[in-house]
Amino acid sequence: MTDSFDAHLGRRLNALDSDIADVQMAGPAAARHRATQRTRNHITAGVVAGVAVFAVGFAVVAQPMTPADPDPIARPDPATPSPVETPELNVAEDLGPALMTVDDIAGDATLAWAESDADVPLVQCVPDLDIFAVADHAGVDFVAAETHNVSHDLLRAPSATAAEDLFDQIRSQIQSCSPSDQTEPTWVFNMGDLTDIGHEAWLISYWTDPADQQAPTPTIGLVRYDDVVSVTVLVEPTMSNDGSVDIRTPANAAERMCTVLFGTSCVGEPEFDDGVDTEPGMEDPQQSDADADADNGRPDLGADAGVGGDGAGDEGTVDPGGADSGGEPTGEPPALLDLADVPFLTDEDVNPVGSYSGFSRIDGYDHPDPYDHRCLIDLDATGADPMVKGHWTHGGEGSIDQFILRLPDVDSAGRIVTDHTVLPDQCGEIGDTRQQTVHAPTVIAVEGADAALVWTVDDVPLPEDPGSAPSFSGVGVAQVANVVVVIAFGAFGDPTEGDWNTYAAQVLEHAINRATR
Repeated sequence: MTDSFDAHLGRRLNALDSDIADVQMAGPAAARHRATQRTRNHITAGVVAGVAVFAVGFAVVAQPMTPADPDPIARPDPATPSPVETPELNVAEDLGPALMTVDDIAGDATLAWAESDADVPLVQCVPDLDIFAVADHAGVDFVAAETHNVSHDLLRAPSATAAEDLFDQIRSQIQSCSPSDQTEPTWVFNMGDLTDIGHEAWLISYWTDPADQQAPTPTIGLVRYDDVVSVTVLVEPTMSNDGSVDIRTPANAAERMCTVLFGTSCVGEPEFDDGVDTEPGMEDPQQSDADADADNGRPDLGADAGVGGDGAGDEGTVDPGGADSGGEPTGEPPALLDLADVPFLTDEDVNPVGSYSGFSRIDGYDHPDPYDHRCLIDLDATGADPMVKGHWTHGGEGSIDQFILRLPDVDSAGRIVTDHTVLPDQCGEIGDTRQQTVHAPTVIAVEGADAALVWTVDDVPLPEDPGSAPSFSGVGVAQVANVVVVIAFGAFGDPTEGDWNTYAAQVLEHAINRATR
């Protein structure tokens, strides 16, 4: 091959739009098929529970709605949930035993509940939780009378801070699920915080079609305790719901979660608080979504969500974001790290990449398009001071870029990781004769890192372009305190033969050790 990989890629990408394609909301095709996926662990073998990053943007299962359909979601001003004191925790790793049982389901005592192997029906605005890059995820489903369904999911994040972000993003996506033509009154009849449950809890009930007595009416309860988020979803026909609030089901599920996983109780005397003086479900027209977020003590969701991370394998401990599991200040800010005098990887650190060896560093090289086609955010716009770059090449077959960022605080560093937990379907622009596959990010354990995430992108020619070669990109991001290291590999094909995660974990460990002092 006479043309170098970087020169070929540079020419191809320089003419392309640098904007990453918008993330598309998942539709019915993203439905959960949990009947065959329950009690699962989404992370590859070797990942220590609690090392993950999550906070992630995520999609919502939303069925098509006609212009005449009303807005199913209202946004009342949430009240600040009551804090729960966090004892010293003895954390269990297996989420399965902490899932709710039929005895935890409250409500109509005449219903005979049983664990279900059938697919849970699709209901608009109920989130698809299977897409999250979390440390662990377990779930169970129940059915009664063929018309009532309950699901319970437990999602473990690597730290309490990451779990806060996960909680916020699930809630935000449910709230934002509404038709584009909002011509009717809200269909939400209950929405607000649940006090005295976990570290934070929230509930929403809404009709999907109040005129149809058989239409599904969901009640979704979110509860976070430390680094685990509990999600309960009750779906019943409109005729079975009298507008009352089912607090006990999410509370019972949370109590079992806390007892089994943390060896403590996290439920007191729960109450529903819609945060406004009007009747539940009535929207305050003077309050914007941003006001509601601000009153709840959280920023508007999106790129502002962050993660501090609390170290590989450490659970139930104070995270370096400066807050304990309950979000109360510890009084001591986290220690900030400086970059080493020579923070770069060595040639020995990066070699070999699978079947490729002989990579050598080139000083002063500036990649023509270091971010877009690799699904990286614009690292130059993160506020890092400094950010330094290194580049290695392997003849005309492949190259490695390293980015080292020192952020002003731990949260800003963690935010760079969480900004990559959900990736767009396409990264950069691709030609009409090529097909790109963006593989979902995976959380990995990296020695010395608070959080680490890896992913790959394949770009292959279609049959009508037989003369072109496939290209492969592998990316790894790791954070320790206020320092982030990124490695990005590109080549004509994957020399790791599908084992990019193992290579990335080794190189990120070297990168963390060399970058800090």
